[in-house]
Amino acid sequence: MFELMGSMSVHVRCMNVVQGVEMLTRERFSRGLRASYWLVQLLLVCCFLWGRPVSALESVRLESDPALPRIEVNIEPTERQWLDSRRVVRLGTTALGYQPLELVRGESLRGITADYIAIIGSSLGLKVEVRVYPDWTTALAALTAGEVDVLGRGSSYEAQLPGMQLSTPYTENQPVLVGRGGDLGEGSALKEGRLAVVDGYVSLDELRMRFPNVQMDIYSTVREALHAVEYQNDRWLICDAVTVAYHLSLGELPSLRMRPFIGPKEQGYSFVFRANDYRLRSMFDRVLEGIPRLAQAEILGHWGVNSRFDSANVSVFSPEQLQWLAGRPEVRVAVSGGGPPYGFFDDDGEFRGLMADLLTEISQSTGLRFKMIEYPSAKDILQGLRIGAAEMTVMLLPTPERKEILQFTDSFASSSFALVTRRNTSIRRLADLHDQKVAMVEGSPPVSYMHERYPAVIPVLTADYIDTLVAVADSKAEAAILVLPISRYMINQYFPKDLRIVTSLAQIQANLSFGVVKNNPMLFDVMQAAVNHLEPRVVGNLVERWQNSLPAKTSVWGSYERRIRWFFLAGAGLIGLLVIWQGFAYYNRLRSRAEEARQAFRSALLDGIPESIVVRDLHGSFLFCNQAFYRTFDLQANEVVGRTWSEIGGLDSAQDEAQEQAYEALLQRNESLDVRQIELMVNGETFTFTQWAVPHHGNDGRIVGVLMGWIDVSATERLMRQLQEVRDQAVLASEAKSRFLAVMSHEIRTPLNAIIGLLELTMERVDRGEAWDRSAIEVAYSSSGSLMLLIGDILDLAKIESGKLTLEPQRSSPQEILESVERVFHGLARQKGLFLEANVQLDSAKDVMVDGGRLKQVLSNFVGNAIKFTDRGGVKLSLRTWEAGDNLCLVFLIEDTGIGISPVDQKSLFEPFSQVLGQSSQRGGTGLGLAICQQLVEMMGGSLMLDSAAGRGTRIKVELQVPSLEPEIAQPQQHSQETLQSLALRVLLVDDHLPNRLLLSQQLQFLGHSVHESEDGQQACDCLQVESFDVVITDCNMPVMNGYELTQWIRAQEREAGRERCVVIGFTANAQVEERQRCLAAGMDDCLFKPVSLAMLRTCLGQFEQHQVSSPVPVPEPVAANAPIVELSQFFDLDLIESLTEGNHQMIHVLLNELHTSNVADLNRLEQLLDTGKWRDMGQVVHRLKGAARMVGAKQLIEATRAYEEGLAKALDDDSARCRAIDVRDAVLQLQLAVVEWMSTSA
Repeated sequence: MFELMGSMSVHVRCMNVVQGVEMLTRERFSRGLRASYWLVQLLLVCCFLWGRPVSALESVRLESDPALPRIEVNIEPTERQWLDSRRVVRLGTTALGYQPLELVRGESLRGITADYIAIIGSSLGLKVEVRVYPDWTTALAALTAGEVDVLGRGSSYEAQLPGMQLSTPYTENQPVLVGRGGDLGEGSALKEGRLAVVDGYVSLDELRMRFPNVQMDIYSTVREALHAVEYQNDRWLICDAVTVAYHLSLGELPSLRMRPFIGPKEQGYSFVFRANDYRLRSMFDRVLEGIPRLAQAEILGHWGVNSRFDSANVSVFSPEQLQWLAGRPEVRVAVSGGGPPYGFFDDDGEFRGLMADLLTEISQSTGLRFKMIEYPSAKDILQGLRIGAAEMTVMLLPTPERKEILQFTDSFASSSFALVTRRNTSIRRLADLHDQKVAMVEGSPPVSYMHERYPAVIPVLTADYIDTLVAVADSKAEAAILVLPISRYMINQYFPKDLRIVTSLAQIQANLSFGVVKNNPMLFDVMQAAVNHLEPRVVGNLVERWQNSLPAKTSVWGSYERRIRWFFLAGAGLIGLLVIWQGFAYYNRLRSRAEEARQAFRSALLDGIPESIVVRDLHGSFLFCNQAFYRTFDLQANEVVGRTWSEIGGLDSAQDEAQEQAYEALLQRNESLDVRQIELMVNGETFTFTQWAVPHHGNDGRIVGVLMGWIDVSATERLMRQLQEVRDQAVLASEAKSRFLAVMSHEIRTPLNAIIGLLELTMERVDRGEAWDRSAIEVAYSSSGSLMLLIGDILDLAKIESGKLTLEPQRSSPQEILESVERVFHGLARQKGLFLEANVQLDSAKDVMVDGGRLKQVLSNFVGNAIKFTDRGGVKLSLRTWEAGDNLCLVFLIEDTGIGISPVDQKSLFEPFSQVLGQSSQRGGTGLGLAICQQLVEMMGGSLMLDSAAGRGTRIKVELQVPSLEPEIAQPQQHSQETLQSLALRVLLVDDHLPNRLLLSQQLQFLGHSVHESEDGQQACDCLQVESFDVVITDCNMPVMNGYELTQWIRAQEREAGRERCVVIGFTANAQVEERQRCLAAGMDDCLFKPVSLAMLRTCLGQFEQHQVSSPVPVPEPVAANAPIVELSQFFDLDLIESLTEGNHQMIHVLLNELHTSNVADLNRLEQLLDTGKWRDMGQVVHRLKGAARMVGAKQLIEATRAYEEGLAKALDDDSARCRAIDVRDAVLQLQLAVVEWMSTSA
């Protein structure tokens, strides 16, 4: 049962005996011991009467709506006589009030109870006096003692007290459950969590019996309990609907909802009388029963509970006030923009917010005209009010200091304060702020509250709210206390990631009211009446409206700018006073100095701009120019100022017309901006400028001149033109190369046709048991040789077209250079139906020291152009040589029967980026111009001559004089067994990949050398410390220590020990020129690229005969002629392996077996790295597999490893890298199967 439900503000502050008695009463009553209940209650009342004296805190006036009805009731003559003798009815209430039933604000009582007793008083002809007591217990004692006649908000609790009786209920008391939306469902409500209970409203014992899993927290007021649920200190609250609806309408609790609480139906709130005062109770009942339902609904609606019904409007102002308002006086209101949502200035400078809307409401109802005067802080507002700059303010809370100069109206709304901290702190309540700095607005209510309750807190006083939050954000204070709605607005707008509200402080209230200067009592009375007429529902709706909108960001931060502005204005005022004091003459001097300062500031401002800016009058004369203008056009001020464009000698006179057009656009057509791009001659050089011009207006708004400027965009335009030219050249080069490769495709396929056809025919004959056709194989071999030569020439040409202009002279044959060029362009000439003849006249067949690649580049360009610009006939290419001392004279002639070149076009032919116009310009080019050819020839010390005419072809002559070389001694191509043994070397072979190491070891042994193997550079170092070798062949990329580090270590050891230099040869699969240069830079003597044949090894090792030793090495027997051969060319190249081993069948078996074993280990490592996604580590394994693939000619594996390494260099994503790694793994597996198949069939 909820028999104790109803009184939400019962504060048990009696002596210990009173508390013990009341606890005993509740305990016994909850257990059903009603027999002793009345005795206990009698003892309780006795404690009230005799335990301490009863005294009211103060008397306040009753405030109610003037439009409330007066009820006609039937009163007996004796009752009327009794009323006339009383004339006054005394109402008791508490200081904390019970909103919205009873609201004690300032010196008045308002609320639902106040409205009903006002109706009763006017209906019975009684004057109502209101006395305020500290708590409800004291008020009950005062009623018993006869100090007051009646109390409001009585419920079933007071009805059970001895000596008390209740009137007819004047409003309902419906219990509701309050919480967040998700906590109010039937499945979750009051199941497990914390429940907030207002002291005295419900029986705690009965709640514990109904909800055993719920912990309860007791609060003294409804506001504190609601705020505890809002900030999730509790999940639910049980209270009455009227009180909850009122607090929710104030806008401070946006997250809370309520639903009916299932329990005994309460009869409602009634008036409480002494049991012997039945006559007064009877008359109260008759009035209450006569109040119309419309009036009851209007009272509830007025206090934000139910719908409100409009009634006839009755003026709330006195005749004197109405007469004063008839003049529509203007009231100056001192405001600050630093308190959203209560007050702020938007981007347009308009005062907005709750206060602005309330002033608008009051203006509409009173006719007052409010003029907003902005001040940066509360201190400045007070100063403005003192000096009479304003009559009232809306931004100050009542404090003793402010009450000295201001009268504050009754509050129209109230708000809690909030505790704000940084997000990374552990502060949760005020008790956590011991010895901590707390920021508060100077003069605000929290300052005195914290001083009294928490003296250990160190206050940091600020001028306004934004300074308070900034102090916390900048760690100048650990927390801040300011009004809750303002905290929410400013944190959401300016500090969402830095600050947070940890809890609300319902015990500290900000009572919002209007402050009026004391010397204007009429304005105060009007504002007081207007505030009394404001409906709480209106205030609540306004708060809710501004809760969901954000102010302009500049509204608060703009106060800093306004402070600076006021600072400067104050300084200017002080200077003005000093000027007046010193006299008119001194004032004139200061004004002239200020003018000079402004002129200097304008000059410094314009001179600091790096672009040219000028000011010209309506006639075009220059009035002012900045320094950038003088620097750009190389002029002086005395040459420009006062003159027009055409009168200045240093400016381009050709721009007179453009300047006139700009002036016409601005002055006659009233255009606001003119921008155009012009070219000006400055000191004989052409510059491109972006010229802009805007009109200059005088004080009267008329155009008095033009402001112009020039932005130099010459470099940008030049770069854009060069970029376009380079792009065009790149497109032409790409097209030329595509055509060139198309021709080469034909030339490559021709010998390939012979090679493939003859080899296929030979295989078929062998399968039929026919004899080998050696002549067919020789033809195929010859065709492959010519094909390799052609491919080499093509690659040389590709390098020439993109190479750098540097010369690397080396032994070259002039005849071979000429024949190489002829071979490259022979197919192109034949495709066009032209002949290409090569004629050689050699008086000396010596080789020369010349950069053959650059010479090929020059000849290729000339021959290519000759073929391109020749449609009929052909091209002759000739070479003539003769000796001139130690040099050899070379004369190359290129003659064609093409379209020729006119003398006019020949003048610009050798200039960069030049191309002959007309028909020839449509034929494209390779990107290697004649200017480059001329430069190369000059770098070689030669000359270039051109003889041509339009329509009769072109003749180009290149003359060079280069050093001649003696013929080389031919090296024997066949080596006997004795020769191999006589050149036996001690070789240290270092390679981490077993198949590569095995193959190279077998090849070296076959050549008659002694081989010692090491798996990495560290093992090689250990071996070299105990044994000496003639040659070290090392792989470049190895774990532990790579080949470059090994070579550097060997060279360092040789220098320290003074040993003879050992030959070090690099061994790598990266066949790049840069790799060879890196090997030589590391100290190696040579570099071999995989795969390495026996001939390559013979040539390389033959250079180092000084390291030969006497011990012969046996040479393995050649492979038998009838060894089985399996055709598995799609997986590995058996012919390549046989050429590497020179047909040694046993060596092939050993090599493939070791390859298979090594691949098994690499596959395991590959699978591990594939699972973990370590693509960079997998690159080492892939590089080792690439070397093995090159050794056996495994094309599929070579392509897979190359694709993976390219992807690794491009930093592909994980999915792409995984796909390429899987391709490598599959290629290795296929190679393993092919190796197993071949070894099983050839065993």
